[in-house]
Amino acid sequence: MKSHFKGGFGGLVFSLLVFAALLCFLVLAVGDADKNSDQKQMEFLSQALRRAAVSCYAIEGRYPATVQYMEDHYGVVIDHNKFIVDYDISFSNQVPVINVYVKK
Repeated sequence: MKSHFKGGFGGLVFSLLVFAALLCFLVLAVGDADKNSDQKQMEFLSQALRRAAVSCYAIEGRYPATVQYMEDHYGVVIDHNKFIVDYDISFSNQVPVINVYVKK
């Protein structure tokens, strides 16, 4: 019985198909890793903003009025090219609503 995948043109086609499948798998894996990295950075930034807001309240007796205030006085670093921060504070003695989004 003769095999179609030993040497010659059939072997080349089989090798190219295997290579293409591995390349697709690699591209998909890298894309998922990048997405997970953005998600983790977004969660870390959100936690850092909450900690800074609580620290401000503990030290100053009020929550910060702006995100910029936390950047200037509490060491929060935001990559504004990558993230959007939605910071909503109604009163200086109420916990602010903080949402972080990845820019598309």
